Amino acid sequence: MQLSATMGLVAAVLAAGPCRSFSQRWCPEGLADPRRQPLFPQTRAEIMARNIVVAPGTERPPDKLDELCIGALTAEEIGWR
Repeated sequence: MQLSATMGLVAAVLAAGPCRSFSQRWCPEGLADPRRQPLFPQTRAEIMARNIVVAPGTERPPDKLDELCIGALTAEEIGWR
């Protein structure tokens, strides 16, 4: 997340408030795979969300880097889309 901040990305995580994560606030667009059917469990984490959403309100940290992705909202925010 710190690297993305150096690229001008607004920390939308902070705007989500203390009770809701980025991925929950921006669901389903904030998920790594918003078109997945069924939507849960996700297999990757959107980089700004930091965690893999396995069920609504339940997340786990990724175990390895290949479980992270840059989702559409983040890509747009940093000008990659």
